[in-house]
Amino acid sequence: MLVLLALPNLGFTQNQEGFQGGRWVKAGTFAISNLANNKLREKSYSKAKYERNRISTFLPGMTIVYKTTPSKKGSKYVKGVTHSGIPVHVLDAALSIGKFRDKRPNDVVVHREHAVCQNSNCTGDRVQVGIGHAFEIVQEDDEKIELIHRSSELVVFYPKKEFTERETSGFLTRHKDRINPRWSIYDGYATKVSTGCGQIKRSAGFNITVSNDEFNSDPANWGVNDKRWSLKAIEIFDLGNVTEVDKKMVGRLDSSIKNPKSGSVAIDLSVFAYRVSTWKPSYYKFAGLLQKVNCHQPPIGKTKPTFVKQAWLYFDKNTGDDYEQEFPLEEHELPRQFSEKDQEEIFSNVNRSFFYSINSHKDYDAVFDAISAKIPHPTAVANVIARLNASCSEKDRIKCGESSKFQKP
Repeated sequence: MLVLLALPNLGFTQNQEGFQGGRWVKAGTFAISNLANNKLREKSYSKAKYERNRISTFLPGMTIVYKTTPSKKGSKYVKGVTHSGIPVHVLDAALSIGKFRDKRPNDVVVHREHAVCQNSNCTGDRVQVGIGHAFEIVQEDDEKIELIHRSSELVVFYPKKEFTERETSGFLTRHKDRINPRWSIYDGYATKVSTGCGQIKRSAGFNITVSNDEFNSDPANWGVNDKRWSLKAIEIFDLGNVTEVDKKMVGRLDSSIKNPKSGSVAIDLSVFAYRVSTWKPSYYKFAGLLQKVNCHQPPIGKTKPTFVKQAWLYFDKNTGDDYEQEFPLEEHELPRQFSEKDQEEIFSNVNRSFFYSINSHKDYDAVFDAISAKIPHPTAVANVIARLNASCSEKDRIKCGESSKFQKP
């Protein structure tokens, strides 16, 4: 069995009418987190106990949201899961009335404006396609793919390599021949091996023990603070060794996890279990997020976490379900969006830990481009943003957007 970024168990099965066909985002909209509140994470991540109230991400136009049901946040919101496996609360008015399965055409949808070929040889001027366009695939081969937009009779062509690159970079999504939502993702906080502000370090020799049956069970049923996430973290982040002893899995740290600079940084570890709808039953892969969170010591009172200073994704770039995942996973340092000075300014508005703050569609595009240049997996990129982001409230969004320009990697 394998792990990545995790979500709560939403009780979905892959073939429930494609999660009732889904509804599409008519134009870009901000979404609120539908992840579990977590009081235990407060020492390393500010406002984690109010996680469900976080503005978690921006949803570009033609993002599909499946299994939409009324949200407890009020009649204006519905909850669901995107085609990338992200749980969200979103304004009902921001979504289509009709179901995506009934929209024709719906083979390929466009999220970001870009230029495409007008003929199979890609000669001459290109034509622009934009947010909201949905195409039918007319024909494809190893070299190219031909699409048509039925209502305007616009015909466009992509070289196959370019089509793949556009999807990787979040410009479009192919839905034809895929079971949607394509991804199921479950995540948890590695409570036992994370260290909060002012918290005693984890020393070498620290043990975590879980029975074989528990460790090999479905991660969809693990609680957000279950110690199985912490045991998996030892493997993912190369913190020590996990061995089998008397039908139990025992994880042991082989080095200390401590706060650098005399406790000025918290170490926050998240673990994710994920699977694609076409993989064999019960097969999961894993991934992890390591965040160094700045700790602030007020003149009086306890040290508290603020913004994220650095973040790394531990991720397996291999695809498919025909191999056993090997640990530890390769680390990928995530690109910064702001200087620390600008993060301090934004923290004064959002008052919660964050690494990214998406306050416009341009912010989302820039961050997506920077991450996908390192990790060419659009679902992984979308989920990283959703978990590391804290957008400002509507009244502060313009101000926050002006705090800093995105820092190109």
